[in-house]
Formats: sequence, structure tokens, C-alpha cells
Amino acid sequence: MDRLPFQILFLILCVTALAYLNRNNFGGPAQQVMGRYFPRPIIIGALCLFLGIFIWLVINTLLWRFG
Repeated sequence: MDRLPFQILFLILCVTALAYLNRNNFGGPAQQVMGRYFPRPIIIGALCLFLGIFIWLVINTLLWRFG
């Protein structure tokens, strides 16, 4: 239970790192996704969130398996 705050911090770091890498993509017109129009920041933000969680899971799995 002692490692939980560090895991939450690491998850936030993974998500914000992807947001930083995609910082130039947060502007622009609405894009069509599955027939609906969404503002570009929502699309990129959702991608950053899902990819951040995926990278967090992969790194934690590798560290648990080989660490």
C-alpha cells in the first residue's frame, strides 16, 4: 500500500508526457469521429489518456516481471 501514491504519480506523469508531446495538436477545427464532430482538444486528450494508461500498464508489467 506504500507504493500507491507513487503509482498514481507515475500514471499522471505518463499521461502528461503524452499531452506534452502532442501539445501542437490541441488546436484546430472539429474533427469527425464515428459520425459526430468533436473539438480537436477532446480527441487528442482522450488519446493521451488512453495511451498514457496503456504505457503505464506496459511499464509496470515489465518492471513487475523483470524488476
